[in-house]
Amino acid sequence: MEDVLKFEYEKGVQKVYPANGMVKNWLFQEDEKDEATLAYAMAVVAEKNGISSNNLQHLFPAVLRMLKSDIDWAK
Repeated sequence: MEDVLKFEYEKGVQKVYPANGMVKNWLFQEDEKDEATLAYAMAVVAEKNGISSNNLQHLFPAVLRMLKSDIDWAK
């Protein structure tokens, strides 16, 4: 099974990145693992349907807002 998330640490703070190539540079905080997993899943589906990473970058925050999320990505 493919890794969904990748983790890095900077000064003891965990940084979370989705493992999909379309969103691998999207940074999430350690308490935002669910949102990072959602970004990964959306990227997988976007790739299957020919959606560009640019369009996904606009779609993802809209989905978070619909889900009433208050993380930085939703703003």
